[in-house]
Amino acid sequence: MPLLCCRRETHVIDFRDLNQRLDPVAVLELLRIDCYQLRWGKWRGRCPVHPNSGRRTRSLKVDLVLHRCYCHNCRWTGDLIDLAAVVWGVPLVGAADRLRRHFGIITQQRRGTVN
Repeated sequence: MPLLCCRRETHVIDFRDLNQRLDPVAVLELLRIDCYQLRWGKWRGRCPVHPNSGRRTRSLKVDLVLHRCYCHNCRWTGDLIDLAAVVWGVPLVGAADRLRRHFGIITQQRRGTVN
């Protein structure tokens, strides 16, 4: 009996390219994270990663230039795609694809094969 091997083509999303093309303010609005603007291209809001401790602290800092996020309370750090994955509770690839489709971004994609 012959052994069958199935190969399918897949597209690999360039996360760095996608993250740089995202508008951080639009992503925060999409994720419904209420933030206010600080100085020097940084915004601050409530962190969606750690559970509400009862205090209304704005511990999440979002850098609009670097497209990075950091929570001063739970020490979580990541980019906009990481933040979307946490908020939506989906894997990183799913969050990247959802953001790409929502904002109509065509990223640089590499072709590969999956066995």
